[in-house]
Amino acid sequence: MDQMNRARAERVGELLRRYMWARSRCVGGEAPPGPLSQLAGRLQWGPSEFDGVRVELNLEPPIVWDRGQPEFFRAIIEQHDEAMPQPEEVARWRDYVHFNRPMPTAPGFKFPLGGRTGIPLYRERIDVV
Repeated sequence: MDQMNRARAERVGELLRRYMWARSRCVGGEAPPGPLSQLAGRLQWGPSEFDGVRVELNLEPPIVWDRGQPEFFRAIIEQHDEAMPQPEEVARWRDYVHFNRPMPTAPGFKFPLGGRTGIPLYRERIDVV
């Protein structure tokens, strides 16, 4: 069971790294934290949050929400087309995040901060215990 949990944590860690790289290239934010082994170790201990991105190992999709960039989350993880300002660019970033395809060479599309959701953005960091 421990080995299966570790393998799942590594797969989810890879998905999280690709999501965070895409987010940092498209809308700003932190790059993925630390090496994959360290990230997988943190994920095995239960729900975690990385730069506002909530990850729960046993859910599908494992990336539950992104407090800092909710529209980007909806466009990439939940695949809602109405959240996208530039559909042709988003398809390439979705392929990168979900299917481990090559990272697009263009710097990425830009979402308007605060966007259509009306959700206020908070830039201060909150540590989750």
